[in-house]
Amino acid sequence: MNFRKLLPLLLSTLLISSCETDFDLNAEWKDITIVYGLLNQNDSIHYIRVQKAFLGEGNTLHMALEPDSNIYKGKLEVVMEEWSGSNRLRQIKLDTISIHEKEDGVFFNPTQPLFYTTETINPNYLYKLLITNKETDKLISSETRLINDFSITRPAANTQINFQVVGSNTRTFVWKHTPNAGRYQMILRFNYVDVNQNTGDTIPRFVDWNSQIIKVSNVSGSNDIEVSFLNETFFTMVETRVPKLDNVLRYPVNVEIIVHAAAKEFSTYIDVNEPTSSLIQEKPEYTNIENGLGIFSARYNKSSVHRLHFQTINRLMELEGYNFQWIP
Repeated sequence: MNFRKLLPLLLSTLLISSCETDFDLNAEWKDITIVYGLLNQNDSIHYIRVQKAFLGEGNTLHMALEPDSNIYKGKLEVVMEEWSGSNRLRQIKLDTISIHEKEDGVFFNPTQPLFYTTETINPNYLYKLLITNKETDKLISSETRLINDFSITRPAANTQINFQVVGSNTRTFVWKHTPNAGRYQMILRFNYVDVNQNTGDTIPRFVDWNSQIIKVSNVSGSNDIEVSFLNETFFTMVETRVPKLDNVLRYPVNVEIIVHAAAKEFSTYIDVNEPTSSLIQEKPEYTNIENGLGIFSARYNKSSVHRLHFQTINRLMELEGYNFQWIP
């Protein structure tokens, strides 16, 4: 799964559901703060999105497009506290920034304000989020632990991968479960290069195979997580997802194993908000935001890169119309 693309989708789902809840249009307006933040110690910048739910007479879709219906203007103080046990190690004040590449959708775009910090965070510590509305003295809070690093144990580091193995149909990928992770998804990425024979342009490209979601109930364990993969699936992926192009020579580069992990709170949030075929339309509400709604949790990803065995490259070169070559 792509956790960066998932973030705005989940937020929109949360906000839409809050807008669709039955309410009395004549009822007194109530300030409801929506918070969305996923921490990853590998990120150089950590973003927190804070906005308000809205209520008013008229078309809610029209109101969603209005920034004034969604954002607080200069009223919020957002900080993260770093804790080790009962000791507060430091307080990190978040600054504001505006993003300008938000895609079109139900909510206003393309510019949206976020809170951010470039401070390094440590998976050994607990992080508390404190949001204060300076106008009303309302305090919104949450906390999360990060996802610890883990290792991909099969295939071993710096080894080649051969998908053209005689007498062996299945390949197994293995990594160690890490504390606080509630779900995983593995991506097998084939990296290759297209070289245009007419222009000389060299374009890096890739195609992905995504495993099913793996949910983990024992979030404190250290057991192995396994994904099985038919060797032939690799070549099927290439034939179905790599386009045939004229005047292009292709060079296999490597395969990358990418494991995405979501913390247990984030995993629960995804479960509650994912589409359902049930006739029961109303879903239980899940949030770990005190005095607000949303999610403050963690995600992490681990990857390993492997060269392709010459037998696999030979098989790729035999695929008609794809023009795979040995790297000169």
